[in-house]
Amino acid sequence: MKKIVLATLVIMLGVAVYAATAGIKEDIADKVSQNFENNGVKNPNVEVKVVKKLERSDVYLVKLKVTGSNLKREIENYVLSDGNYIYPEAIDMVSGKKILETYKTEISKVNFTAEELEKMVFTKGTKGAENTIVVADDFECPYCRKAHFFMNDILKDIPEENYAFYVMNYPLQMHKQAKVFARIHYAAAEMGYDLMDEIFRYVGKGDYKNLNDEDIIDYFAKKTENEKQFKKIVASKEAEKNLEWNINKGKSLNISGTPAIFVNGKRIDGFNRQKISEYLNQLK
Repeated sequence: MKKIVLATLVIMLGVAVYAATAGIKEDIADKVSQNFENNGVKNPNVEVKVVKKLERSDVYLVKLKVTGSNLKREIENYVLSDGNYIYPEAIDMVSGKKILETYKTEISKVNFTAEELEKMVFTKGTKGAENTIVVADDFECPYCRKAHFFMNDILKDIPEENYAFYVMNYPLQMHKQAKVFARIHYAAAEMGYDLMDEIFRYVGKGDYKNLNDEDIIDYFAKKTENEKQFKKIVASKEAEKNLEWNINKGKSLNISGTPAIFVNGKRIDGFNRQKISEYLNQLK
């Protein structure tokens, strides 16, 4: 008899949870749809997936997917909502963790394969190390430059055997000569040189803006023992294909700005000092 009662309670609880979840999905979908329609979106369609209910609250973590006749692309986002309001964030009062930010970090983790890493530029550390750092960089991006030297300072205190550092060259369209610097970086690495610091310092001075690509390549070629070989690699089909692969990989990760930093797959968008320091110091 007790087993029957217990089973009945479990079923009733399951139905109640399902009904509550269905209700919150409908509430959020209806209101978000109205919001988009009020803002000029034609025929908005909102899909809501409930990820979980926050403990000791009526707030849910949900995934929204929105399409519309005049929307150029599908919109996807994770939000916190109780069906009436959307909350920008919720902080656990005991741990201090940001619920939405923590969840987004976990689901956006990227597992780079060994084959993918070989197509990037290995910069420092030890290949095959337990920890991996991947940075999508644009040498003309001032925030990439700041992040680069900021990370350098932190990594000085971390044993090189603890990590492998790779660069995914990702020149943005707005920067006209970023592709040239990416190819220079690739060519230098192919010849065993690490010119990353020098490239960033050179770009930081800004003198290159009055130079053509050949002049810039000449400048860095002189820093090698074989200028002819360096220039040959910069102009090679291999360098072109490698850069194309890196750009496509960045696009597949929806990288829209630089830097994008991945520490053991955990993503940091932009020059976020706090997160960079937190994630890198975990590698000690």
